[in-house]
Parts: sequence; structure tokens; C-alpha cells
Amino acid sequence: MVSSLHHRLVRRGLAALACCSFTVSCVADDELPAQDEDDGAPGGAVADELADVSVPEPAVGDRGEQVARAYAYLKQYGYFPNPELERLPGWKPVVEREPEDPQVFDEALEEAVASFQEAHGLVVDGTLNAETQRLMSAPRCGFPDHYAQPRPLKGPAQYAPSGQKWGDHQVLYRFRNFSPDLSQDDIRGAVAEAFARWSAVTDLLFYEDSDADIEISFGAGNHGDNWPFDGQGSVLAHAWPPGSGIGGDIHFDEAETWALGGGTGVIDLRSVALHEIGHALGLDHSDDTEAVMYAFYQDPKPNLRHDDVLGIQSIYGERLTLSWSAWGPIPGKHCIQVAEYADPYAWDDNYFCSDKDIGAQWSMSGPIPGMRCTQIVEPADPDTWNDNYLCVPVNSKWFFNWRYDGPDRGNRCVQWHEFADPHTWDDNFLCSLYLPF
Repeated sequence: MVSSLHHRLVRRGLAALACCSFTVSCVADDELPAQDEDDGAPGGAVADELADVSVPEPAVGDRGEQVARAYAYLKQYGYFPNPELERLPGWKPVVEREPEDPQVFDEALEEAVASFQEAHGLVVDGTLNAETQRLMSAPRCGFPDHYAQPRPLKGPAQYAPSGQKWGDHQVLYRFRNFSPDLSQDDIRGAVAEAFARWSAVTDLLFYEDSDADIEISFGAGNHGDNWPFDGQGSVLAHAWPPGSGIGGDIHFDEAETWALGGGTGVIDLRSVALHEIGHALGLDHSDDTEAVMYAFYQDPKPNLRHDDVLGIQSIYGERLTLSWSAWGPIPGKHCIQVAEYADPYAWDDNYFCSDKDIGAQWSMSGPIPGMRCTQIVEPADPDTWNDNYLCVPVNSKWFFNWRYDGPDRGNRCVQWHEFADPHTWDDNFLCSLYLPF
């Protein structure tokens, strides 16, 4: 069954299906699919019922309410024809035909389940196995999973650009309102830090301004965009890729309890903001379960991962002025190698680069006499990162500050990462008091 299933997936071009939600940026508010005027969408109830199911793992030939609930879930997220989704630009169902009986597990449902598994990095067997049911019950984004635009040939990477981007490297955002769960300063700080993480790996600058490209708001149920939230759990937030009108806007579900960090009954605002900003910049979901752009919220992910960096740089390119590469020197830039030979984890192809030669030098044995040096350290790494320095001439205009716990607010930081090193080299930033943009 599995081999024939893979044959059908390949024939239909679904073998590398990625989750492509949030491609609705050019839709005006009055063009969005109509929703019943109630306090929420039905998806939460469907997910809750799936979460309550245990032990049985339906497959082809089985029937019952469990099968019907899975069908309803898959229809909601775009795997079967759905009139409410037909007005979304570029959308088409993954499976063109619906089951003859929604309570019967037939080959159409098998194909849809397999496509869901493929899109989210699960083992593809076309059955409602325990892991598939668990994921269907997890909190996630609320938009359909598949759009018709072609996917790039990605090799080992799993990221999925939406095909839309901002035309200017300066992007403005503003808040329409705030959640009472956190102070305005905490919310502003979490969102500014999330923007700074994307800015640290690509050539984008972000500023809060009243005349903004991206509007950020909190709302519950029907919150003004004809796409209601579903109450606590299930859908946490949604965003649109770059575009006019509603394009780029980010909405958080006020029914959730927002916090700075994880915990029982709360959602980490930093992680969800980082994810939604990725959509607002032009990324769809990734099927890399470690990526920030993975569709489902499981544990807090406040740091970009390898796949996220590759994805955003595929849209906007490498960061200008100062930049970082974990894959060799960047052509056309002045680069110095950053290494620690006592560290066994892949520190042999990492480079700090600049558009012009700023006279920077790297030392693994203490400050360089006659130069102004900044210590580069990761306290969680036991592999002798205690005598490493980035140095510039004493008369240089560059004054650096090293951070191993996230970026400074603003656009002044460059992320230094080595994702092959397990010792938390995903939250390290070289920040400058001055960047000549």
C-alpha cells in the first residue's frame, strides 16, 4: 500500500509537498471567505475531539466518527474541496475528489492523510497513526496547508518562500492594540527582538512607525478580517505575506494566555511573533520540525534555525555591511575566518565578512596588542571558548558589543551561528554601536 501511495504522490507532484499557508496577502477584507458570525471557527472543536482519541489508528476500510473528524480537519486545512477557501488566491485542494462517505476511510482520505504527513515531516503511511493524530490536535496556524504555486528545488533545505517580498529593505510596523496579559513594554520588546533576529541574518531594517507596512494586533473570535479565531488552543495567530492592504499584517488570538517563555497553559509570545514575522516577510511553513517556520507550536522556539536562515536569505539575500557565513567566505566581501580549533563541532568554515575592509582580525589566544578587541564567548560551550577575540584598529569607527542571549533591540546586530554545534550557538550576536547604513 505504501509503495503504491508514494507512486500516486510522485505522479501528482506531492512527493516534496511543503506547508504553504498564508498566501492571502492581496485579498481585500471584503474578499476573504465569509465566516459565520459566531465567536470562533470550528477547527478548535475538531482538534479537541481528535486529541481525545486514543489507541485506535484507522486505515483504509475503517469507518466511524473518528474517520469523520479527521476528514473535517483535513477539509478545513485545504486537503479537500472547500467552498470557503476557493476565493483565496492560488488555492486548490490537495485531493480533488472527496470521500463518497465522510465516515468511511477510503483511498481519497488515505491520500489526504499521506499528504498531511508529507507536509509536516511525519512518517508517510496514509493511516491515522498516533503521531498523526497527536499533530492534528496540536496548536497551529489556521490557514490551509497547500497552495498551487510551484515549490523551489530545495535540496536538503525544507523552507518554502511564498513568492512575495517587500520591495524596500526598510519595513515599518505598528501596533493597533495590545494584550492585557503582558505590559506594552514587554510586548514591544518581544516583537522588536523578533524583528531584530530576522534583521541580523538578512538585509532588512525594521522600525516602529505610525505609517506602517505591517500592523500588529490582538483579537478574539471574529476580530475584523473575516477569519475568526477559534478560542484557546488550536489556532494561535495568523499573518499574511507582503502586500498592500492586509498584506503583512499579524494577528494574535487574545483567547490565548501570552507570556515571555513557555509553561503550562501559556504561549510564548517571542516564539509566535518570530514565526508570524517570517510569514509577513514572505516565508511559508517549513516541514523541518526544528525550524521556527514549522507550522505547529510545540515548545518555545525563540531562535532562528538553519532552515529559517536559508529561507529568508533565499528571498532577500545576505546581510549587507556586516555579515556572517557558516558555509565559507561570501564572494565579493572582505572575510576573516572565525575558528576555535579546540572545538570539535564544525568550526572550520565560519567567516565574519564586511562590504569593505574594516581591518578586523581574529584571535584564539587573547587580545591582539595595539588593537581594540571584543571577547567572543559562549558560556554554555565547554570547548575552550574563553580566549577568543574579534579585534579592530584602535582608530576604527566600529565599536562592538557581544551578546550570547539574543540581539539588542534595533538593526545593529549580526547573528553568529554554527547550528552543527550543540552548545547553543543559535542565540549569539555581534552588535555595534554604529552601523553606517
